[in-house]
Amino acid sequence: MTLYFRADSVRYLPVWLASLRSRESPLSSQMPWIPYPALDYLQQHLTRDATVLEYGSGGSTLWLAKRAGTVTTVEHDATWHSMVEQELHRHNLHNCTILLRTPEPVGAISGGDNRYPSARMEGSFRAYVHVAETFADSSLDVVLVDGRSREACLQAAASKLKPGGILMLDDSYRGRYDAAMRHLDNWPRKEFGGVRPYSISPSRTTFWVRPTSTP
Repeated sequence: MTLYFRADSVRYLPVWLASLRSRESPLSSQMPWIPYPALDYLQQHLTRDATVLEYGSGGSTLWLAKRAGTVTTVEHDATWHSMVEQELHRHNLHNCTILLRTPEPVGAISGGDNRYPSARMEGSFRAYVHVAETFADSSLDVVLVDGRSREACLQAAASKLKPGGILMLDDSYRGRYDAAMRHLDNWPRKEFGGVRPYSISPSRTTFWVRPTSTP
């Protein structure tokens, strides 16, 4: 895969190497598992009164809860949901709602329709994706897509962002996201690649800003 590194990414090497040597994890250290330049960009655009929707919970959930006004995070795995919930309570973070939305058997859906698949997992993530529908249009400041059925999550959440709001897709180098990303070609876009905490594998994260007038 091809990943892009900012010219100044060398400055992240000491903290990255320290993370590899440590016994911590993204959850225990309350760190998003995204490239360091992407983390810097997100922090610059996150305010204390921001309303945030996150698909895929983890260390990023705690990081967001410490920096935003309210956070809603959606998780598909019951065991992981319980672990993240325990960490939120342990750190007295009460501005975050963590929702469990497990996949549904496709046969249980009328007509067997499955427009909400996820790679390497069976079932429909319809209920997971549709959490975005609980928010009014133009009501969210930040949406992070880093969980399941990411293509559908991108499309469902786009209209929920305020003009000027930030939409993030992690691991955006994956070819299966290309079609969904093309739907956002009219939105200003930034990409950040490079090393990320606790991993020897680099990645790429893409951000879009919702225009004041969306075609």
